[in-house]
Amino acid sequence: MFWATWAHELIHSTGLKSRLKRDLGGAFGKARYAREGLVAEFGAVLLGDRLEIGTGIASRAT
Repeated sequence: MFWATWAHELIHSTGLKSRLKRDLGGAFGKARYAREGLVAEFGAVLLGDRLEIGTGIASRAT
């Protein structure tokens, strides 16, 4: 859980004006806020997978 939260917050930090300049100005319950939350969650999953520290994706061999 620690690493998932770390990755989520790390992805949020990439949205600052000095970096990728994403719109971080949404209020809770608004579409902009939700979009940024999804960006952070998807980014955290991809980062966790890349670093092999675990993700929310369950993999199965078929």
